Amino acid sequence: MLDDVLDQAAVPAPERPPESAQDSRRDGRVEAERVADGYRELADRERPRVAERRVVVEIETDRGTTTCRYYEAEGARNGVVMVGGTGGGFDTPGRDLYPRLAKDLSDDRISTLRIQYRHPTNLVESAVDTVLGTRYLESQGVSAVGLVGHSLGG
Repeated sequence: MLDDVLDQAAVPAPERPPESAQDSRRDGRVEAERVADGYRELADRERPRVAERRVVVEIETDRGTTTCRYYEAEGARNGVVMVGGTGGGFDTPGRDLYPRLAKDLSDDRISTLRIQYRHPTNLVESAVDTVLGTRYLESQGVSAVGLVGHSLGG
């Protein structure tokens, strides 16, 4: 699971792997290339997008409705709230990074709630949405909640 997350960033590589190298974890061809600063960058080719196992959750408040995507892990006592940056929406960061991470966490019995901020450029309202997401996970039986954030959400 952690390897898939780290694959989104450059990682140290002493040597270039052979051209035929395959990464069976991701059902796709992987091309590795050495870059000038001594790091290698992994670029996926022909990798299918992650099939999301989720439900849409709308949290209603007097401030408005916060839309979320909930990835429930059966019997989970741990959960994660994932939030993006000022771009809003569900596609940041890295388009399918959060859905892939949510799937991996679900496989490890950790429920995940991805939040679409109501007002992604307003720090106070975004913080309110994050707290509401945490409370939602607690209402689903999750007793320990972690936070994963990108940009403004981090």
